[in-house]
Amino acid sequence: METDELFATLQEKEQERALPSDACNKQIRAACTGDLKACQAMSAKTRSLASLGLLLFVGLSVLLLARQRLSGVTAAALWGATGWALIQVLVLVFGLTRQRGSSARVRVGLALLVPTAFFGYLTLIRSSTSSFSEFVQQPQQTQHAMHCGLFSFVIGSVAAVSIMLLWRRTDPFTPRITGSLAGLAGGLAAATPVGLVCPGTDGWHLCLAHGLSLVLVVALGAVLGRRWLSP
Repeated sequence: METDELFATLQEKEQERALPSDACNKQIRAACTGDLKACQAMSAKTRSLASLGLLLFVGLSVLLLARQRLSGVTAAALWGATGWALIQVLVLVFGLTRQRGSSARVRVGLALLVPTAFFGYLTLIRSSTSSFSEFVQQPQQTQHAMHCGLFSFVIGSVAAVSIMLLWRRTDPFTPRITGSLAGLAGGLAAATPVGLVCPGTDGWHLCLAHGLSLVLVVALGAVLGRRWLSP
């Protein structure tokens, strides 16, 4: 028993020698925290206003780039664009600004139902829908759809990424949901004005170029949300 106590005492002394001294601990703390400065994070209100301004800037920029096509925009199309602009605000408020107050079900519902409703809207405004084989056999149609879809995806992705940078490291619990809603807001910011100025009215064009690009931006937001929005 005495031998065991002796070995235990020796082991405790050995552990004490392995620990740094108090003076060394103070020097380590000073080296690690000496240049730290307190920073004031943006409030949710400031982030929300900045995000809203960003969405408005993206939408107006797209319309400005294609202003020569605005002469053919109908009143019905303007009302539709206004409706989707209001939906963007709702997504921003309930998806990002009130992410702690809104339930996860409500936010997941927004991420799923709004793109579904957008596809429904596209089917309502289509002029006609050719068969898919006929659509892909027309090079001009498919090329137009690819260009329109790529443009919408790029602009929507830039808007979504910018929104996530504004809300970076603000969601420790549901960053993927918040990221998908940031992608939804950014995707709508591109899809809404592009829909106003795009001359394509075939059902396949609208679904593949306008609708699918929105879904891809939402998916991109969900992927990046885990990395950028969690602390």
